[in-house]
Order: sequence, then structure tokens, then C-alpha cells
Amino acid sequence: MMKNLALIALASMLVLAGCNDGNKPQTDGQNSPGGQSATPGTNNQPAQTPVSRDARAVLDRLQQAGDKYPTIKTNIVLTTREPALGDTETRTGWIAYQAQTARAAAMFRIAFLTLRQGQGAKIDEKIDYAFDGNWFTVLKHNLKQMTKYQVVPDGEQVESLKLGKGPFPVPFGQKTEDVLKRFNVSLVPAAKDDPANTDHLAMTPTEAEKDQAGFAKLDMWVDRSKNLPVKLISVEKNKTETTAVFSDIQTGQAVDQGLFQIAKPPGYEISVEPYSKPRK
Repeated sequence: MMKNLALIALASMLVLAGCNDGNKPQTDGQNSPGGQSATPGTNNQPAQTPVSRDARAVLDRLQQAGDKYPTIKTNIVLTTREPALGDTETRTGWIAYQAQTARAAAMFRIAFLTLRQGQGAKIDEKIDYAFDGNWFTVLKHNLKQMTKYQVVPDGEQVESLKLGKGPFPVPFGQKTEDVLKRFNVSLVPAAKDDPANTDHLAMTPTEAEKDQAGFAKLDMWVDRSKNLPVKLISVEKNKTETTAVFSDIQTGQAVDQGLFQIAKPPGYEISVEPYSKPRK
């Protein structure tokens, strides 16, 4: 399952965007740019929906939080529902993220520790994902399999999480204008079941971005204190729904650099895929 493994898990600081389980992440950073917000579309594309002042203000807060926090650690509960199959699974774990600096690329680690399928019992099932700025590593402990994908060429540094440039682009934790070029964004009125003290944004890809976007719709609840998402719901084109809930969010604390590189455990099989230039 896990068809949308939510690097959106990293919320406004990162990525989930969604690397599909077992698939090599996209290395072609040349996403097609959409039209400017609140202006007519180009290349025969329909005009974008104008963004409200209040929705833009929330995006500005997300951008400022991305600039403010060099590191983020958080717990995550990730639930995936596939309506066509009637399947549901829930994974729990944690995330660590370090922002890009002048000397190093952005890096992250996602560790899932438990799994519950449907109404079954929660079991231990560890899966690790790590990106050190060059290699994306997937470690499936139950299968004793390790796969390493080189997503950035040797000697190069890319803005790994930036829209249109990196292998893990996400529509949050970005510059406001970059988001509005590619997504229609609206502020949703508050509801009684919203997480406390949050603003609710809804995002849909523009016509120009529909083929590149990893979701058909994304809902994001942004905490008004830390200005980081505490809940995300993404819906894929096939109606698969992924919900990520974040708790115990810690910002600005030192992160062990060893978290971003995973050594091969004894007895595990390993597969290595060097960088290959994307086809145009």
C-alpha cells in the first residue's frame, strides 16, 4: 500500500509530498511554471483563481517560518485510505529536518515505527527514509532491503525542496509567489473539528501544474503560533486520501547529522541506483 508516502510529512519545512513507496524519486526539476496569481493564464490556460488577502497572509507566515527555523523535529501519524479497495493503514513515527545552508543542501529523515491495517492490531514495522542532499535512502526492515537512489549529481547542490528546482518539490514552506504561480489557494472558514488555533488553507494545482502535482487537492491546517502545519490531507487523482497529523513540534534544536545517512545493517540486501540524467 502506502501509495502516497507523504514527504508532505515535513509540512511547511519540507517535503511529502509524496514519494510513492518503492519508486525512485523524480530527479527532473524542470516543472512547468504556471501563470501568475490573479492574472490571466498563458498558453491558452484558464486564468487562475485570485487569492484573497487573508489566504496570502497565511502563506506569508509559512514562508517566514521556513526562513526562521533551521531545524525541525516532529512526531507524525500518517493515515492512508484507498476508497476503491476499502483499505486503510496508519503509520506512526518521527521526522527530522535541516534547512539548506550556504555549505549544505537541505536534509531530512523520516522514520516510521508502527503499522495498523484497517481495524487490526498495531504492530512494529520500521521503514526509514533519509536524504543527505545527494542520496535518497529507503530502508525496509521487515524485508531486510536497502535501496539508495542518487538524486543529485556528484559535486552539485540543488534546492532539493524548492518548487521547479528539486527532486522533492512541495507546495508549502516555499516563497508565497512560487506557490501562487502553481496552485490555486483559498482560506476555508473555520469548522468546529479544526485543530485548535489554526487557519485552514485549501490548494489545487493550476491547469499548467495538474500533470506535475502529486495531488488533486491539499488541505493544510496552519498553527497560528509557530506558523507551521499541524495537519495535512492530500487527495490524489485516484481518490486515495492521505492524512498527516504532527505533534510535539520542536524548532531550532540541534539535529544529529548522522540521522541523514543510513549505514547498511548486517544481513540486508542493498540496491544502488546512481544518478541518471532525466529524459526530456
